[in-house]
Amino acid sequence: MTHQACRERLVDLLYGELSPREARVVEEHLAACEACRAERDGLAAARTAMRQLPAPSPPERGDAPLLAAARRAAEEQQEESFAGALRRFSGRLALGTGLAAIAAYVLVTWSPGRGPAEIAPPPPVASDA
Repeated sequence: MTHQACRERLVDLLYGELSPREARVVEEHLAACEACRAERDGLAAARTAMRQLPAPSPPERGDAPLLAAARRAAEEQQEESFAGALRRFSGRLALGTGLAAIAAYVLVTWSPGRGPAEIAPPPPVASDA
């Protein structure tokens, strides 16, 4: 077995994940190779040190985080919906105001029975002939 092949299997050996045959081959190499033994010992020390660390707290369980995220998303969407509705309303308000102004102008300037006052024919002028 090569040094590289041995080192690639050291973690599996430490965790007991090698087949009995593979474990025996790695152990035979370790018995004859001081460099690979030192590598194994370093990995074993790191594994032992990691066991000493406190376990991280598990993630929050239940529906509370999911419901909180859904509530935040709904609030954001509602704020965006309100802003969009306000923009649409202001556009319609401007259009309605413009149309109302045109209608008011037509009503004020229209002469009944003759059409708009501006285009009414001028009064006849007396001629000297």
